[in-house]
Amino acid sequence: MTEPPPSASTQNQDQQRDLPLPQPGARDPAMDYITSKPYRPSTQRIIIDNVNIKNKCFTVSTDISVFLLDPTLTEIRLNLGQYCLLPSEDSTFEGKVTIDGSPVEYERTNMTISGFPDDQPKSLDNFQNFVEVIEAKRRNEYKLVLKIPSSMEIHQGQRILVHIDTKVVNPKKGVHYVLNYTPEGELDQSSHFYTYKASFESSTHEWLPCFDTFNMLAVFDIIIRLPDSLAAVASGEHTATNEKDDGTVEYVFRQLVPTSAVNIGFAVGVFQQFIHPEMQDVMFLCPIGFLPMLKHTVAHCGRVFEFFEELLSSRFPFACFHVIFVYNLPDDFIAYTSFSILSVDLLYHKKIIDVVQTTRKQIVNAIASQFFGCFVQPYRYRELWLVRSLARFITFLYIERSFGQCEYTYEFYTAMKEGELVLRILHNKLGKESFMKVLHRLIYVATHFGQLQRQQMHWYYLTLTVETFFQTVLNVTGREVHYQVNRKRNIIEVEVKQEAKKGRQIYTGPLTVSVQEIDGSYNHIIQIDKDYIKEDIQCHSKGRNKKKKKVLISVGEEVEIDFSRFDPEATVLWVRIDPEMLLIREVNLSQPLIHHEYTVLYERDVCAQLNAINVFKQTSTIQTIDVLNQVLANERLFYQVRVAALKALSHARTRFAGSTVNSKGLIEIFQDFYGSKSAPHIIASNNIVILPRSLQKYAIMQHFARSLAIVRDQRGQCPIENVKFIASLLFYNDNSTNRFSDDFLRSSYIEALGRSLTQTEKHSADLKNVDEATLTVIEETTRTLNLEMMKPSFGRIILISCLNVICDLQKFGHIPVDLEFFWLYTDPSSSYLHVRVAAILCIVKLIRANNRSKWFEDAMPRVIEFIVNDSEPRFIYLSLAKIAEIAPFHFMGESAIKAKNYPINCQKLFDILWTKMNDEHLDDRIRLLLIDLFYVFYGRDTPELYSEPLPSFNNSRNEIS
Repeated sequence: MTEPPPSASTQNQDQQRDLPLPQPGARDPAMDYITSKPYRPSTQRIIIDNVNIKNKCFTVSTDISVFLLDPTLTEIRLNLGQYCLLPSEDSTFEGKVTIDGSPVEYERTNMTISGFPDDQPKSLDNFQNFVEVIEAKRRNEYKLVLKIPSSMEIHQGQRILVHIDTKVVNPKKGVHYVLNYTPEGELDQSSHFYTYKASFESSTHEWLPCFDTFNMLAVFDIIIRLPDSLAAVASGEHTATNEKDDGTVEYVFRQLVPTSAVNIGFAVGVFQQFIHPEMQDVMFLCPIGFLPMLKHTVAHCGRVFEFFEELLSSRFPFACFHVIFVYNLPDDFIAYTSFSILSVDLLYHKKIIDVVQTTRKQIVNAIASQFFGCFVQPYRYRELWLVRSLARFITFLYIERSFGQCEYTYEFYTAMKEGELVLRILHNKLGKESFMKVLHRLIYVATHFGQLQRQQMHWYYLTLTVETFFQTVLNVTGREVHYQVNRKRNIIEVEVKQEAKKGRQIYTGPLTVSVQEIDGSYNHIIQIDKDYIKEDIQCHSKGRNKKKKKVLISVGEEVEIDFSRFDPEATVLWVRIDPEMLLIREVNLSQPLIHHEYTVLYERDVCAQLNAINVFKQTSTIQTIDVLNQVLANERLFYQVRVAALKALSHARTRFAGSTVNSKGLIEIFQDFYGSKSAPHIIASNNIVILPRSLQKYAIMQHFARSLAIVRDQRGQCPIENVKFIASLLFYNDNSTNRFSDDFLRSSYIEALGRSLTQTEKHSADLKNVDEATLTVIEETTRTLNLEMMKPSFGRIILISCLNVICDLQKFGHIPVDLEFFWLYTDPSSSYLHVRVAAILCIVKLIRANNRSKWFEDAMPRVIEFIVNDSEPRFIYLSLAKIAEIAPFHFMGESAIKAKNYPINCQKLFDILWTKMNDEHLDDRIRLLLIDLFYVFYGRDTPELYSEPLPSFNNSRNEIS
């Protein structure tokens, strides 16, 4: 790690005077922390032995030093998963459970829970009540209870040593095994296993007896004994590797910074390692064969550590940091103390540039989570959002440093999550310097008290509560703003109306209105005190007499604006509401279309430009097409604004399909941008260089084909010339002289062909009867799919696009529906995870398109059963989450057809969902996703399965967009 900046010592001296020590007469929160439980762990030693990857089992022996605070204590309760077998539950291993060396009685609690009562209607409301009753009974109970012998004398402040031996056998959650076999049936060296979080809180208890809550901190020692062919990495500093005479190796890790069991994990397998040349205490590991890509992917990480240490005025909080890339990781990343697990899918070759930005954001977020999440930890589950938001927020600050202000603003615009936005509001209102002092103090306090390993009460300061961070969070939604200019009085009459949406909270307080006038940009504060207000804002500018004039805009830049289309008497160019995004809100701004046009042309605020372009998708004129063409051609604008303009241009072209438009069409613009000089109708060879202009041009190029595909003529179909042009892009695509891969570019072309398809009125199995445009799509998709089989693309991105196009061909009736074709690509032994997810989604889309046909009655139950029984958690999470977004039917019904009248809404589907929701052997996250899906299908009340005679629409189709 790099040294802290020179001013850090001075800052630390200032912070030391501000340590959160109790004032005379005040309650000490550290004392409240230490006495809030009858006992607390201080150290825990973990020994993992007898690892058998093939049989999915290993033994765990742990010693927990427990600090007793209640002299009347008779038992100690720990968390223990159902796949951890105790000595009395498995006779195949010798183990013991003792306190201070003496055997003790122990028992499990809540191993089995009676199911949902048969006499109650099966509805989501009743299920919620049932779960609440069960959780109320469990609130103060754990999985393992140790009885303290009556002969043992207990006094306050006593420390006892709890020893527990367990055997973990075939765990279904908390530990994931990746088993690959050679043709001879032996385990391949790429096989490995690792821990993960199967619930939103923690899953450490699934493999380790422990106090698995956030505020039970301890110092950990981890010893993992393995055959010499395997290696291990775990939380903590790797202090020793001991080779034994019996051919085993012992890996020793020590975590001296107090942490909770939530942040303890490990991974075992055969890995290649890479020590970063700029940071000798940072090690990266990956399965065999990925080392070159690993080195290329993590080359930038030195700058990330340097940025965070400078930002937080503190060194990295742990002695070392291990990062391991594994197969089939359920999440984007998993952060443990001084140890992070990431998916091997994030690794990329030096020829791949399309995923660089996404991958870097994930790695940066994983590193940021070490500061907030693993070092500064949540005190309770309800504070988890806060530490994750802090990690995400400082990740955004790195994005601003690395990718620029526009990318930083765009990240907030597209991901308006409450946690990050709240922190951004504080950052902007307090000021950067004041806000960073808060973060500095959090890190400094945790660093100071984390070194006091013998003063356990002070470990409280390594946790973070909402109360210690800030008191009030403002939540506002649904605000509609109208305004009009009163020219006689030279004022703006503003109307603000808060919509009566469900769950919204009335906002009272200041609202910033930014008015761009001819003489400059002015901010005004309106005080909101009720649902509807009217306010007058005085304008500063007078009338003008010039057709062109330089105007000072909000960012301090002078821009020459053409007023030839503007009202000569108007002095207001455009208006922005809450321009700095200081409120959690949803704003609908109503202003004349020409004001939106001038906003997108001349304003430099990314959010304002994107909001204006969104208006053009709903309302536009022929003049709007000229404006969007100018935005698309302006290389000074942020590339995401140009991409949004490209999409809006497609909607505008569709709106005026039958009108005469003098502006250049999309094909002509594409040829100007990317056509060969000698023959513009033929695309030039790909030639990408790592320069901003070239990268932006390449990013826009991918969206160009998609925008061409969604244009519709007066008949509602994609013009045949557009389809042929997209096909020619594939045919003439030349990447022979390009340094980088064009997989994502070709994938966008294939995806565009699929978007050009529309519903057909003729359903024929004979391909000779299809129209010319559809035949072009079929031919190009087939040719590309055959090439993909011979030379796979990165992440099988082209295969996924081909599957989606074939799905669209079947969905819209151009070729016969064949679900079995897509089931071939769901095989876990032969298909990439994201290909499997895409295949499942294609099946669901086809079921939805044919949801009125009785032939598909058993299809959806098969899909749910297949997903839930899969062995890869990430496949289950992704599939269930996406199915809820494109559900085959909704409990509200559609097209005047009730949900109960759909043949696919069958008793079998209901029974499968209900049974799996009640299955406690499943991950909590899987059960929650199933509950989401159940809600989409049946709502909260008792569902009505179809009981009325079905209408005769078995052969009709339900078109979906």
